[in-house]
Amino acid sequence: MTLKNEPKLESVINNLANCGYVVVDDFLPANIVENLNKLAKDKYAQNNMQAARVGSKNKLQDTAIRGDSIFWIDENNQNNDIQVYFEKMHELKEAFNRYLFLNVHEIEAHFACYPV
Repeated sequence: MTLKNEPKLESVINNLANCGYVVVDDFLPANIVENLNKLAKDKYAQNNMQAARVGSKNKLQDTAIRGDSIFWIDENNQNNDIQVYFEKMHELKEAFNRYLFLNVHEIEAHFACYPV
């Protein structure tokens, strides 16, 4: 799916505005999803993830509320799959800001692994 395709983009914007959420099939190519999944699993296997927390840096951080482990991904990462992900997210951000009059400035993303 290319978001720059106006009819598809219009559908995404309308569904979000009307329902409060939107599901976008094939947002990322399957090979990118598979590669990101493998990268997340590798980070987990290498113990590069940390316990997810609730709270801000300056306040109480509670790890008991969440059971997942996370690894923050940075859009400056040179991994091609991460770059493709952030390019798509920036397209969404620009569309949301333009058509829904949002004021989104930053994109934060992380891998998350949940216990069985």
